[in-house]
Amino acid sequence: MMVQDWGGPIGLGFAGRRPDLIHSVILGNTFAWPAKRSKGMSGFSIIFGSSIARFLITRYNTLAKWLIPAGINRKLTEPELAAYFGPFSTPASRLPTWIFPKEILESENYLTAVESGLAMLRDKPALIVWGEADGAFKTPDRLTLMNHFPNHRVCLLPEAKHFIQENAPDEICKAIFDFNLKRIFN
Repeated sequence: MMVQDWGGPIGLGFAGRRPDLIHSVILGNTFAWPAKRSKGMSGFSIIFGSSIARFLITRYNTLAKWLIPAGINRKLTEPELAAYFGPFSTPASRLPTWIFPKEILESENYLTAVESGLAMLRDKPALIVWGEADGAFKTPDRLTLMNHFPNHRVCLLPEAKHFIQENAPDEICKAIFDFNLKRIFN
């Protein structure tokens, strides 16, 4: 299973409840614990989960228009931008992009349960592919994941921002390939 951003708490929440279905994990820039420990995540949740942000996000797609370019280390083409913005073409379709930031702080009970479930995954092989230029998830988040997954390998992506899949696709593919090869032949 591979997760990144909110995929971490969602996917790792499932994995902790059903570790029998998980062989190994690949973790991009993400978290799996209550966000109140992180000033950055807390601040993001307060700002982008506010009622003013709800208006700006649903009316003008503000979060996607800001976050997508800010999280990628190159200028996206018009077709690429259209692919990212396409799912959010109406105010109603943009509501989830407000709910996610709001829930960063409001989902403390769920996130506490996700973190507790990580104990069930402790022995699973983990590959951590980490964008070091990410404005959201920093070194302490990576170190916390490394502590939860002692059987890990790390692939640092120095130039990659938040959307690691756009920033370093070749490096990520190589790291996954090498991770799987080393596990097969060890």
